[in-house]
Amino acid sequence: MTTYLLLCTDKQGVPHDYPRLLAADQRRNQASYLNGLKQRHRDETDDDGQLLRPRGGPLLATILKTLDCEAYRDSLAPTHRVTGGRGQQYEPTLVSGTHKVTQDQRLALLFIAYVLGQVQYAPPSAGAIVGLDGRVHKVSLDPRRYAELEGIIDTLRTWIQTPSADAPPVVLNKHCPLCPFRADCRAKAEHDDDLSLLDRMTPRARQRYHDHGIFSVKQLSYAFRPRRQ
Repeated sequence: MTTYLLLCTDKQGVPHDYPRLLAADQRRNQASYLNGLKQRHRDETDDDGQLLRPRGGPLLATILKTLDCEAYRDSLAPTHRVTGGRGQQYEPTLVSGTHKVTQDQRLALLFIAYVLGQVQYAPPSAGAIVGLDGRVHKVSLDPRRYAELEGIIDTLRTWIQTPSADAPPVVLNKHCPLCPFRADCRAKAEHDDDLSLLDRMTPRARQRYHDHGIFSVKQLSYAFRPRRQ
């Protein structure tokens, strides 16, 4: 829903303070990490601070662009592989603002790797996420994840090319408290009396109730049976 509102409407929402704090920590961690790379590869940098490709060192922060995709990457580490005569292959590195690796960060790294794969003609099989404590977490990039990501990207392309006036259904989840559109989605869910208003209502359980013709909390209440004494 958040992606749809950002792509297909003029709404911006109200940002939550917690994501802003994480973004600030991420910027500080990025600056520290990139400065460390420059110090370790001092002899391999040019006048602009960009690490030189022929020396075999990593490449510093730039924007990767393809036909309709764009991704920021903090650095690219060479894998010392030459595939089909197309030159050096690289793996992406994402610098985060948290100590633990989250699923959102794994997805962001996967997207960077997806765009990188189009640039270097071969998707990387692994990447790295640098935590707030400086630890480098190696992340495997399974080919099946690329296939899942392509499905998401195809949906976004469809929304951009032919914006739909019908928004996807509102489904409240554990990420809602940090979403800039949390108030709007909450109001819509309450208006529809949606099952996702209930705590611990998983997507699988919600779909199971839908299969039985139960779409609202009121309808579900009629199926309640008190426990025997």
